[in-house]
Amino acid sequence: MKILVRYAEIGLKGRNRGFFEKTLMRNIKNKLDCTITRMSGRIFLETSDKDPFPKLKKVFGIASFSEVLKTDLDLEVIKKEALKVLKEKDIESFKVETQRSNKQFELTSPEISREVGAFLEEQTKLEVKLKDPDFVLNLEIQNKNSFIIRQTEQGFGGLPVSSAGKVLSLLSGGIDSPVSSLMMMKRGCSVDFIHFHNYPHVKKASIDKVKDLFNLLKDYQNSCQLILIPFTDVQKEIVTKCPAKLRILLYRRFMLRITEKFMVRHQAIVSGESLGQVSSQTLENMGVVNQITSKLFLRPLVGMDKVDIIDLAKQFGTYETSIQPHEDCCTFFVPRSPETKARIGEIELAEKDLDIDALVKACVDSVEIIS
Repeated sequence: MKILVRYAEIGLKGRNRGFFEKTLMRNIKNKLDCTITRMSGRIFLETSDKDPFPKLKKVFGIASFSEVLKTDLDLEVIKKEALKVLKEKDIESFKVETQRSNKQFELTSPEISREVGAFLEEQTKLEVKLKDPDFVLNLEIQNKNSFIIRQTEQGFGGLPVSSAGKVLSLLSGGIDSPVSSLMMMKRGCSVDFIHFHNYPHVKKASIDKVKDLFNLLKDYQNSCQLILIPFTDVQKEIVTKCPAKLRILLYRRFMLRITEKFMVRHQAIVSGESLGQVSSQTLENMGVVNQITSKLFLRPLVGMDKVDIIDLAKQFGTYETSIQPHEDCCTFFVPRSPETKARIGEIELAEKDLDIDALVKACVDSVEIIS
């Protein structure tokens, strides 16, 4: 199969555009056994894979991709190949649209569309319909070849993974954190994951669910790690020694302390928090949580509402796994009336009765890492 890959944002880059194109090409080759050629604003590939589209859909940086017929820069040849494509379609009307990056070609884009359209109308007796046709036949005239588009699918766009550094994402097992991780991949980051769990105090299914999510997320990049941290002992200490209303915030501060211990080449921590969604996600509470870390702390979903996040989860294919009803540590020992406007002074006072270093070390020493 011959496929033409288009990108959008990469095309706006300046002198470093080649770096992004090569990174995208490498990511495509990691997904697909293919030969690949860089063209002017396009990537052309050939593969023996019978179903390559689902794999290309998971390569960030691709705006769209099309199965194509590749032909010479000869109008008569283009007409004959276009006729083959049109005969494959069960349609009553069509129109032809042309993109001509090769300005040396004998005809302009509108002239090519008219010539090819008239030929196809005569040969097929189908109606040429410029508004709302059953099928739009797209042609691309490049410098060395022309392409007749058979079918096109949209990609997610963005930048290719590994073009913008590496981050460590807090993966809870809910709807939000997988989406926030994927949004960082879409911006070019490689993402590793860290999950805090209560096993064996909750069912093993809760861990299995997170592993399933990890495998779904892993499919969007070349390689990554899942760091599993047993968190129950920390929570028990907080429940025993600290005010109930501050529990969630104290949990989150410990999570960041522990996460920092696993940041090797990671340049930021990522969270799926959205402003105002739950009690711990007010500006005041986010501030007291942020205060514990000197690392860059990113919240890609902070300005999004739940409906938008759910729509993205469905597009990315994580939603059905995320809604499986298994507990995570954020639902363990939850207070009835959590604080919504915490002050750093009361948080630090509550932590004075905790052996923070010992609790963090115990978690780090009990880690399980999955690749």
